Formats: sequence, C-alpha cells, structure tokens
Amino acid sequence: MSAKRLLLMLLPAVTLFLLLLILTFRDRTPVYSAKMQRSVIKDVTVYHFRGESLQWRASIDEAILAENGRDAYLRKISLFYPEKKLTLLSEDGYYNMKEGDIRLSRHVRGKTEDFVFMSPELLYVPSKRIITASKGLEVKGKNFTIEGD
Repeated sequence: MSAKRLLLMLLPAVTLFLLLLILTFRDRTPVYSAKMQRSVIKDVTVYHFRGESLQWRASIDEAILAENGRDAYLRKISLFYPEKKLTLLSEDGYYNMKEGDIRLSRHVRGKTEDFVFMSPELLYVPSKRIITASKGLEVKGKNFTIEGD
C-alpha cells in the first residue's frame, strides 16, 4: 500500500475526529476548582496609620493568601514599630487577618535601640501588645545576655 493511498484512507477518519472534538468542546468554558485558585502578592510594603501617626510598617517579599480569605503565609518579613523603635525580621510567617496575630518563624530576629533578640519562633498579638516566644529566646544588650527556653 502506498503512502498516498494510506493518507487518503486516514484523512476522513482524522477529519471526523477533529469535527467531533470541536463540536464537543465548542461551548464549554474552563472549570476551576477552589483548590486550584490562590492569590499571591509579591514585594509589598504596608503602612498602618492611626490618624497622622505611623503605627507600623511591614515589608514582605511574598504573601500567599489562604482559600479561607482570613489567613496568609508570608515569606521574608520585616516589621517596624516606630513608637518602640522595634524591628522584627523573619524568613517565614503566618498572618491571621481576622485576629491580627502574626506568627514569625525561621531565623526570627528583633532589635531595638538597647538590645537585640533571636528566637526560632515568635507570636505577636497586636491587640494585647504582646510578643511571646514559645521555642526559646536569646536577648543581648550592651552588658548582658539572657537565654531561656
């Protein structure tokens, strides 16, 4: 059988297949599940003011918003609180937008004018103005060092 004859025999079958494919999917729009959708924000700085006064500034390399719309996973975080001249730095974090709580993890560092501190993880609860360290803490000042678990 020659190639020309084989091509002539296959051409109607291929044409019919393409026609059926076009008719089947012609009016369909893509369907996405909620699990496939997510929002990512990159290289953002947020300034929070109360009146004219800056309360805090957050610089974040990446924020991945959770499907529930209330939580965000953060990467490479820098938080600054001018009232206390406090800076918090972390590789990773988790932000609960409903409560306002921020959990920082992986190489958490903080500094003020008088001391620096390090911890594997910190929880900051702005509504109570409390920072807690549940996995150890090291604080270094000009003439002192404090370590705790």
